[in-house]
Amino acid sequence: MDTSRYVSISLKEVDAETFLLGDFTKLSLPSKSKQSSKHDSRVPLNEMQSARDREAAIVRDLLYVITGKEGIYIKYSQEVDETDLFKCFKGFTYRINKDIDINFKDLAKQLSQLGKFYSALFFFAKYFNKACHGKVLSRFCEYIRNFLQDYRSVVCTLFELFDNEASFSIISLHQKLNDITSSSTVPSIANSMHLLYDLVQLIVEENTKRLKNSNLLDMRFENIMKSLKEDIDTNIMDDVFLDSQNSRHVKGGTVLNIIMSQLEKFSGNDRSYNLFHHIYEFVSIYYIQTLNDWLQYGKVLDPFHEFFIVESIPESDSSVYNSYYWTNKYAIKREGLLRQFEPIDFQKQVFLTGKNLSIINECNCQSLIKSSPFNPIKSLQGTNLELIITEAYIRSNKLVYQLLSSGYDLFGFVSLLNKYFLLTDGASFDIFLNDSNHELKRSFSNKASTEIIRSYENAYDTEYKTGIENVVSDLLRIKFERHSLLEDILDIIRTQVTDASEILNASDFGKLTDLLKANVQNNSQSQPSEKSADLEGQRCNKLTISRLNLDVEIPFPLNQVIIDSQKLEYQILFRHSALLKFLEKRFEKSWRELGYQTFWTWTFEDKRVRKWIKRCRFIHTKMYDFLRIYTFYFKYDVIDNNWSNIIRMFQEIEQGEKNFDLSVFKFQMTDFLSSSMCDLLLSQSELASCLYELFTLIVVFHEYVMSLRKALLLMDENLLNIYKHKLNLSIKFNNAKKEEKLTSLIKGIDSYHHTFQRKLAELCEYLGYYGEIDSPKMLLLHSKLVSSFKL
Repeated sequence: MDTSRYVSISLKEVDAETFLLGDFTKLSLPSKSKQSSKHDSRVPLNEMQSARDREAAIVRDLLYVITGKEGIYIKYSQEVDETDLFKCFKGFTYRINKDIDINFKDLAKQLSQLGKFYSALFFFAKYFNKACHGKVLSRFCEYIRNFLQDYRSVVCTLFELFDNEASFSIISLHQKLNDITSSSTVPSIANSMHLLYDLVQLIVEENTKRLKNSNLLDMRFENIMKSLKEDIDTNIMDDVFLDSQNSRHVKGGTVLNIIMSQLEKFSGNDRSYNLFHHIYEFVSIYYIQTLNDWLQYGKVLDPFHEFFIVESIPESDSSVYNSYYWTNKYAIKREGLLRQFEPIDFQKQVFLTGKNLSIINECNCQSLIKSSPFNPIKSLQGTNLELIITEAYIRSNKLVYQLLSSGYDLFGFVSLLNKYFLLTDGASFDIFLNDSNHELKRSFSNKASTEIIRSYENAYDTEYKTGIENVVSDLLRIKFERHSLLEDILDIIRTQVTDASEILNASDFGKLTDLLKANVQNNSQSQPSEKSADLEGQRCNKLTISRLNLDVEIPFPLNQVIIDSQKLEYQILFRHSALLKFLEKRFEKSWRELGYQTFWTWTFEDKRVRKWIKRCRFIHTKMYDFLRIYTFYFKYDVIDNNWSNIIRMFQEIEQGEKNFDLSVFKFQMTDFLSSSMCDLLLSQSELASCLYELFTLIVVFHEYVMSLRKALLLMDENLLNIYKHKLNLSIKFNNAKKEEKLTSLIKGIDSYHHTFQRKLAELCEYLGYYGEIDSPKMLLLHSKLVSSFKL
């Protein structure tokens, strides 16, 4: 072959420029110019006499075409326009001279496809090598550059063969581009080009989808609905904040998932699988680095927002120690979530690993993290990925436990909360009740609040406080609520929640928004029922003790263990326990009145009066028995029984039988408080209302008993004469008035007895019903009440 007729080309790159994300070689679009030669005109194919010359002309053109240029006989099928992104991403198509030999046409068409692939990859690497598309896609662009560089080297070799070997044919060109060596583990360079082209088309398609706002809204809606369904189905993401925002640009995990889809598609083809495996490993290097930083240090070093853990709330000095801020500081971004992390328990493990470490960082204990060894992730496709993350999760919990136990005495702190909120120890509160009994039994008045607060502080001011007890007591303060406990409980219980099935059936953002707005409006405009409106008039709900509450400012990082909702449950249990102790104190006083006060122990001549007194004592005893049974149930069957699970957990951790897990501990604290609320009849409106109606009846009966001294004087003339002078009374005994009063007293005691029996039977009926479906412990209280009162 006469090589002097052909021109050699240079495939040398232009000078390198510095790209924002790193140093890369700048690429430009293939130029529209033809191959240049000292001979500008070419002989038409149909005028060439030799078939070999015609073939050589086509092969020479193809060597240009496969690098995205056009030849003499093979040209672009349409004008190249760099501003037409759709055509540039699809690649330039070619039209072949009609006079080409039929023997060459099919191979020429196949090989010209490589020019289409080349130009598409070329433009893709230039267009997507931007900061808005992040490091992962930039890394993929770098891979394409490297591939095209290798491809051009192959083309240079083919040019040399074409120039130096007279036997080099179109078949030779086709074979060289599709050859696979015995040592190669990946497809031929032509097939690799095709596979890469298909991959970039998927990425372009995803990016194009995001250009429209409507598509972004649809994608966000899908993310929200998926998150809601998972949360409803599994209830495992309670401690995790989810972010459903979508990026306008394809990047990060979305790119990796597209590559992974191709990897899985070719799982049965070893060479194609190896190609995508290598691409995934090459492209994921920055993602792995971000993941390791999160798992090792609890830091999100993600300037281009590609990672699936995001810092959802910007840092603020004024809210760093706020419980809400830290609960919602980090979120899982559903968009671009890697397939490896689709199992929601795996997501949560990764999320909490870094969040635990971020808590340690905020406490300026970075040395604790640095001193602990860490096994980094080297590949997202490794079989040991789950094992490494599990190790990282265990490591983060061990570090958090060291921080909370040695620095903040975690077990001591929660034990003291139980003490101060009257779940495990009420000795000091009994002193307070004795001292402030008079103020607490009256209707609430702001005038008495200062005296009550002073009495509380004096009762708990002892010289035997430990270090942590001094800290906790300084965080506590007495306050008074606007409403009684029962009113607040019923408000919480009656808050309407949107039906989950209605939410999941919402077809778009508009319907979902309407559902949520309707729920908020219903709750804000709901009118209290006639029964709840009458609560304020009930004696039990008017007492100052029913407004008394205890507040605590839980410091960071302990507010990550006892969150605001748990603090609210502690407060409800405190108010309930305080009222119960108050009722016991009041009934002790009326018990002494009935048993030892002279007016009640007098030997009345009228048997009806003696019988009435016995009935008063009998009913008082029954009410007192009810209080004792419920108090015993409160302390031993509910609180002590539920709290024993947490004590056992701490013992196992201290003995090395179990690893501490902050998430599990928070769940157990939530379970302890929620179960206690439920078991103590405070989670169902019927149970709570019935229980507090009994409490109200007990309060009223106590006050009734304590007000009967004057009535007893009128029941016996001798008794009246003895105390008439002692009490300086001017009244005289009147038998008619005595009969009238006695009739009233007998009717009154009958009413108390019947009401108590009816309310007790009603409570037992509710206990039997809710005990079967809600809490087995209620059945225990039910059996005690039924056997004690013969219901």
